[in-house]
Amino acid sequence: MGSCANWIAIDILDYLKQRGVRPEIILLHSGITTDELECNNGRLNQQQYWAFLTSLLNYKSLFYEYLIEQRHSPETIHFVYQRYPELIGLCLNSPDVATALQNFVENRVLIEDTNRLTLQYCQNYWQIELDNEQPDNILSLGAISNFILIYNLLGFYCQIPHVKINISHVPSSYQHHFNQFFNDQCEYNHHTQSMLVYKDSLTIKNSQFNHSLYQLQKIEIKKKCFTNKASEPWDSIVAELVEKLIEQPVPTTNSQLLVKVCRQLNISRWTLNQRLQHNHTHFTKVVHQVRIKKACDLLINTNLPMLEISQRLGLSSQAVFSRLFKSSLNCSPLVYRRCHQDN
Repeated sequence: MGSCANWIAIDILDYLKQRGVRPEIILLHSGITTDELECNNGRLNQQQYWAFLTSLLNYKSLFYEYLIEQRHSPETIHFVYQRYPELIGLCLNSPDVATALQNFVENRVLIEDTNRLTLQYCQNYWQIELDNEQPDNILSLGAISNFILIYNLLGFYCQIPHVKINISHVPSSYQHHFNQFFNDQCEYNHHTQSMLVYKDSLTIKNSQFNHSLYQLQKIEIKKKCFTNKASEPWDSIVAELVEKLIEQPVPTTNSQLLVKVCRQLNISRWTLNQRLQHNHTHFTKVVHQVRIKKACDLLINTNLPMLEISQRLGLSSQAVFSRLFKSSLNCSPLVYRRCHQDN
């Protein structure tokens, strides 16, 4: 179970808000609370991050515009360096491009590890690939963000890194922008989300390499990664259990869910509530977020009647479902479905 730094969502939502999008809709659909988003050095769990990317599909034109505006090397690297000086500093003070690439992939958990990023060593190139059990159109959003950052890092070693970018889903109207950025080294409608870095770029040396500083940086980033891994969000475990339990064919109240979750985790209610409080949430809020997220998904991606959706949410009636949904999103389930399916 991975997690992703919350500032990524904050930055994207700020951009969308400036263009008239209501961030609270995306947050509710993603199961993200305002407290979690605004928590200093907070991280979103894997379920929230993937739900966030799924929500962005409704605004993918704006998201591509966001990526295009944020792509320029000095601004991007400076922006990320402010948040992760250990990671970016190590990558920029590596002895060569190949080592810089290894350092980024091995330590990018500081930013996020919800995407499985693998580094495969081939004779004439190295392949970086995103490999998750998610639809390609969602994976491509995460892939482009990662590849832009990696390309910018490589740009500090050579003016035009020799690479090949393979992406499955990019609208044709935006492909020329990414072609310009990646210097016409892109291939679209590909079966993988991957970036090939060729040998002639991998062997470029760092003329400013400082070995003593590099050894200190390696020690510091190991400490940082260890600390980060030890503070993974715990509430995602509860959310996953709740999602499975509400799919049972019998209506389930919050109290019944609480008993079942505690039984499966073999902990007391007090312990459960203490752990959730540590993540700035509580059990009722987790259940509410799971139900709203699942409701939004069913309304957008299926044509199921409202009664069946309410049953799949473990609710006692369609009326309860409608009240719950409207209190969260200020619109009825029918209006929400109509607006998003039209888009």
